[in-house]
Amino acid sequence: MSSSCKQTGMHPPSAADAQTILLRSLEWSAFAAVAALSILPFFLDPHPTKLAPFQRLPIAWLTKASIVVAMLAVVGVRGWADRRVEQRPVLLNALFLLLAIVLTAYHWHMVDRGWFEVREDGDVVRYYYANWQRALYAAVLNHRAESHGENWIPHVYRPLPYGFTRALELWTGDWLFACLAYRCFFTYWFIWGFYRFVRLFHRPPMGLLGLGIYAALYPFSLLSYMGQLTDPMSHAFFALGLLYLVEDRWLPLAASLALGVAAKETAVLLVPAYAACWWWRGQQTYVRTTVLGLVAAATFLVVRLPFGWSGDTQSINGSRLMVAPNLGFGAPVGTAAPLYQNYLQPLLFIGLFLPFVWKHRREVDFRLRALFVTLVPLVFLSSLAFSWLHESRNYVPLLPILVSMARRPVTDKAG
Repeated sequence: MSSSCKQTGMHPPSAADAQTILLRSLEWSAFAAVAALSILPFFLDPHPTKLAPFQRLPIAWLTKASIVVAMLAVVGVRGWADRRVEQRPVLLNALFLLLAIVLTAYHWHMVDRGWFEVREDGDVVRYYYANWQRALYAAVLNHRAESHGENWIPHVYRPLPYGFTRALELWTGDWLFACLAYRCFFTYWFIWGFYRFVRLFHRPPMGLLGLGIYAALYPFSLLSYMGQLTDPMSHAFFALGLLYLVEDRWLPLAASLALGVAAKETAVLLVPAYAACWWWRGQQTYVRTTVLGLVAAATFLVVRLPFGWSGDTQSINGSRLMVAPNLGFGAPVGTAAPLYQNYLQPLLFIGLFLPFVWKHRREVDFRLRALFVTLVPLVFLSSLAFSWLHESRNYVPLLPILVSMARRPVTDKAG
């Protein structure tokens, strides 16, 4: 110890403290990088936006390889950081990445290559999902609420996933590669956040079981779905928000809220969940909840008001309130899914867990109880009012909570 430290009674920072500072710096750097990559294309890209031209070899391979290497480096850093809390961090993160690749490949095979057929003037016309995806991509980047005979609300109010993908596309000249790379990268982060959340309350096997449940339910979440880009980033920031919320790291929670709301407005539900989790701390919680609410509200308005958002139900979800159609009453609103899916999908993603949640309700951590009584009904009711109940992608962010509550927690949570 230096003489100055002896004289002042101060102690030099430990290696653990220095590592924590480094990890927090990397965390904020990652937020800044995602924000920059997602926002800049909207300001620097000339309008009207068109797909980037294909690159010639070997430039095409070099640009794509650089994206792969950069994403692998991020996964490697995450594995290095996890060595403090996991015995086999590299193997675990490799498993998370492999699962993300498999799910992305499944999405490409079942959705991105899909089509539907309709009869027009006596002829059968085939419409490919990829064409719909590209039309939606252009509509969001060009701020068009309507084009090609389609109403793109609320997708035009969810810019970040499209901006991030556009940055990858401009760099590589390959729209499909950019979509797959984006989807795989943020699916990995959702998987990592899912596992880490469960591990706060359980041993490793339960975390892996949770990922197995997610993988088993994943195909059901893609039914009656044409492949918008929103979900991977939205789910990833929701999972990160859950981690920050239960750890009461409210500043990173504010950052994940800002990015999450710009990816999909469902992230605003984390604000009342934070208040429900930490209300007993009194004034500190009231102040922090207010700040979090202002961050979420400001982001919500920033991505809407410049593009004609008026606040009525038509500008919220592009249609009227969906309660009656969801329950099978009134005039149907366009969807190819049969009515029974509106009841089956919530049962698969929420209902199957409820008996186990009830069984362990008195044993689980108070934070889990707070998240359950706020987020589960709020997510369900938002789907009932503004979406389709069969769109079970909306329930996926609830899985870390439901899995964690479905089994009695252990005492050595980090063991």
